[in-house]
Amino acid sequence: HNILGFSHRTRGNMEDAIREYGIALEYVRKDRKGLMDVHRAVVLNNLARALSEVGWNALGVCLDGLELRREQAEELPLAGSLNTLALLYDDMGRYEDAPLLAAKAIAYCRRANEDRQLGLALRQMAESLRHVAERLDTGQRVIGRPDDLYAIGSDLLEEAYKIFQSMDEQERLIEVNIEMGSLHRDQMRLTPEGKPPVGWQENYKSAQQVLDEAIRLAEQRDFEQHIMDARINQARIHYHADRARLPKGDPQAVSRAIGVLKQIEASVGQEYLIDEAMPDPTTQRNQNWIFRHLSTAQMVYGWIAMDRFQAIVDRYKEKYPDDSDEHAEERAKAVAKDQEADRALKDAATAYAMGIAYAELYSPRSRSIGAIQNDLYSRLRKSNRYELESFGKQLKEVRQEQPYLTTVAMLEAFLFEFFGPAIDEIPPTEQPSHAD
Repeated sequence: HNILGFSHRTRGNMEDAIREYGIALEYVRKDRKGLMDVHRAVVLNNLARALSEVGWNALGVCLDGLELRREQAEELPLAGSLNTLALLYDDMGRYEDAPLLAAKAIAYCRRANEDRQLGLALRQMAESLRHVAERLDTGQRVIGRPDDLYAIGSDLLEEAYKIFQSMDEQERLIEVNIEMGSLHRDQMRLTPEGKPPVGWQENYKSAQQVLDEAIRLAEQRDFEQHIMDARINQARIHYHADRARLPKGDPQAVSRAIGVLKQIEASVGQEYLIDEAMPDPTTQRNQNWIFRHLSTAQMVYGWIAMDRFQAIVDRYKEKYPDDSDEHAEERAKAVAKDQEADRALKDAATAYAMGIAYAELYSPRSRSIGAIQNDLYSRLRKSNRYELESFGKQLKEVRQEQPYLTTVAMLEAFLFEFFGPAIDEIPPTEQPSHAD
């Protein structure tokens, strides 16, 4: 049953995997003398990862298995638990804690000369360092320069790739390629000063190559989860390629990003899509990771829509270049009356509401919910009152046209509570609260 569970997880059928792991644990529980503690630790480690995939905080399960392995005093199994714990910490956003655990796993594997587990630990370490590098522009403590962390991550992934290539372990090669694509993707993002990073073109080319290979290998084995993961990353690198070519941008890159997003939506069953009704997450739990990827897809749609709106604002800034209060007022009113700007804001409002809705369908505990809200705040934080009111008006239209999309009300509350009311608005006590 443990092996069956592992097979189901490989195929992306998480609920089936969790059920098989549960059956395996039931057999283990019949052992009252501790003779199967080693096997119990294996199952708990596998179960923790599967539970994390469907949105649970599986830290307790993983720590339970880790404690059993410490009692056995065997370094290689302990490395497996430490690696899984690093993965869970990444999922929980505890990015500064994950690298130390992955480093310990690597050390144990090197001492034991065990290549497969070493490859897993190397890939996890690279992902953990990439997440740490991203923290620089969020004000969190970073253990090194992002460029240095990216370089170390690249070396780790190259070593992991060679290991899995020599073992002909295709699923792990796919995972390494996707992480390589993510590493190149993050090195394409604009700097905190809004400038394109040095070498973004090389990262763009490399990301396309490794993600194409990941999709090719995954399609050969029908690994749907990996295919969708790689395609989401493809859409994101195309988006960043457009941003790197500012101020004109790259319409072809945007078109490629949208094309990939449409391909993702077309690849999933209608039962997963929000279309005139909300899907039932309880009946789609076996592959609920689809909701997570659809949430990310909607956030990218939101980025593209907000960029369209900003381009319109920039055009009016060229028309009214004077920063005087009078010209600023005229410019703001002109943008508020622009129908193209309204369409862009409506598309953004729809995308962000859909993104949060898909995240909730994946798991009510999903960290993506807060991440999407924070992303929207970063896009609206410099908006004037006219622009905020226009966005609020578009949220209202989306709510009226799609009453089943309950997350619109959350965004309306977000807009009011994060940015406050206009002077002539109704009293705050009459506004919808987040609890409502």
